[in-house]
Formats: sequence, structure tokens, C-alpha cells
Amino acid sequence: MKRRDFEGMCGSAAEGHVKWVENKNNNLDGLVCSCSEKGIEVEIQGSKKHETWSPEECEERTYGYKPPYG
Repeated sequence: MKRRDFEGMCGSAAEGHVKWVENKNNNLDGLVCSCSEKGIEVEIQGSKKHETWSPEECEERTYGYKPPYG
């Protein structure tokens, strides 16, 4: 994920909008809970497990498509 997309998605999530990402390494989907310099904290779909994923390994998939930022 590009820096601009990361910042746009995180800003939108911080405003209360629902955001989903797909981890390209393990093909899991996660609901964005928060963002930090360390990465994206997600709740993995289908479980209550939380993980922090690197923006480089993620792609936003909110509502099945990638929204444009910037």
C-alpha cells in the first residue's frame, strides 16, 4: 500500500468509517481498528483475533473494491 493510500485509509477509519484490508501474504481479511507508525491493527474476519499488519503487505478492500485517495 502506498503511503498516500495508508494515510487516507487511516484518516477515514479514524473518522469512524468502516475500512477493510486484505493481507497479501496470507490472504486474510481484516477490519481496520486503528493505525500507528508500527502498522495497521486489524480484527481478522471471522474471529476476534487482533493483529498488526504492515502497510506494505496490505491492500484496502473496503466493500470489495479499492477506493482512490489523493
